[in-house]
Amino acid sequence: MSQPAKRRRLRHKPAGAKSVTSETPATASDASSAVDGGLAWLLGKSTTVKEFRSETFERDALHICRRAPKYYNSLLGDLASPEAFFKRLDTGDVGLNRVNLFRCRDGSTKEVPSKPLASAKAVRRHFSEGWSLQVLQPQQEHGPLAALVARLESEFGCLVGVNAYLTPPGAQGLAPHWDDVDVFVLQLSGSKSWTLHRSTVHAPLPPGQQALPRYSSGDLPLDSLSKAFLQPRLSSGDLLYFPRGTIHYAPNRDGNSASVHLTVSAFQRQSVFDLSSKVFEEAMSEMWEVDEKLRHALPWRSLAPTSTEYPVLCRSMATVFSRLAKALEGEAKTAIANKGRPRDGFVATALAELGADFVRSRMPPRPRERPSVTCDVVSPSSHVMVADTSVVALVPGLDAGAPAELIHCMRNSQEDHMMSRDMPEDGLNNGLELNPALSSILHELCATSSKGDNHKKYPIESILRRLGVPNKNWPQLCQVLTGLAVQGVVQIQK
Repeated sequence: MSQPAKRRRLRHKPAGAKSVTSETPATASDASSAVDGGLAWLLGKSTTVKEFRSETFERDALHICRRAPKYYNSLLGDLASPEAFFKRLDTGDVGLNRVNLFRCRDGSTKEVPSKPLASAKAVRRHFSEGWSLQVLQPQQEHGPLAALVARLESEFGCLVGVNAYLTPPGAQGLAPHWDDVDVFVLQLSGSKSWTLHRSTVHAPLPPGQQALPRYSSGDLPLDSLSKAFLQPRLSSGDLLYFPRGTIHYAPNRDGNSASVHLTVSAFQRQSVFDLSSKVFEEAMSEMWEVDEKLRHALPWRSLAPTSTEYPVLCRSMATVFSRLAKALEGEAKTAIANKGRPRDGFVATALAELGADFVRSRMPPRPRERPSVTCDVVSPSSHVMVADTSVVALVPGLDAGAPAELIHCMRNSQEDHMMSRDMPEDGLNNGLELNPALSSILHELCATSSKGDNHKKYPIESILRRLGVPNKNWPQLCQVLTGLAVQGVVQIQK
């Protein structure tokens, strides 16, 4: 739902946008290399992931002109034409509920059809009449794209969505607007003429503070926009990145050829504000349990405009927030002193809960070939690693001594990625209760796995001894780890 412009807030003042042309035409790679490369493959040779993260991410727009029309073909070539999507509609692989139609004829207002779509034939007819198509989440039925999404989710640590846009020759689908996500545009075929603006002159905030909004906008009139800062023409194989909040629109000015592009979006509700809100929620829940004063009713008529209780309530709130700040400062000092292990406190709990939400919804990772030397059963001499620590979340118990919970995404479905879904019939939702010993082991495995080959130095036995786990409990713990290996959560080697 669109929100008013006043909800926009400053994070970074954008610097000069970049338009990069490859000195030599980029070459397409095979599908496996493309997926393994993830963001590095999207960026190509024009910039590194490190440079993008430090110089461009959330700051600038970036246009990469590759001069390589077939760059995306190895992975996405079967999505590079309108007919490819029409066939998926004909076969029912893509339902009509995942297709939206738009057109923008005056440059400022988006139109939608007056009647719901009744058939795939109707979609074709609208396209021939100048309507643009938006196909939601094509990764749900396209394996290579799903694998790329999974890779990017592992890199970013947040959900990644994809939409496909099909624009007829000489048409424009959407009016100027900004989004609440960072966007990577992959031009698969044809061309699009993009125009990017930093701000709108009608917003109550000055232009420099209209950055990184929390909500998307509605349609914005052309005469309300600041001067365009980048106007790239994307051709097949090109990439365009812009941060959330960048006002944009993109007509297809080629009167002879249709345009097909994908938008890969990320970092929705993934800000310091969101973590702060979750920390406050977790802290207040715990303080509610132990402080009876927080459970008392507000003084009578406190909400009245002339209430005399206002100064008292201000002091009460200041006391609550001071206690919270003191607790967070203590958690920060402990985390620094212990180098982040173990995690304990309001921030730790909030991160675990947000991590669990992500893992429950993310794309399951692409199945990989097992190592050449493998075993089906974990023994104390086994070397165990978590191949991708972003596929798991370790959620602490609600009370002291309560079992923690391991959440993983290995049973998530590609077909309902980024769509609401019901709890699995068994009710487990990829969760496993952990006793303290197993929780400590998995924390240790995640930590060592994140450091590259460290897992090769320490067999499970050395971790069990270091954590002081009694020998009699080893068989049960190894059995649980074997079950996790079967599901692909951990990998084991003799």
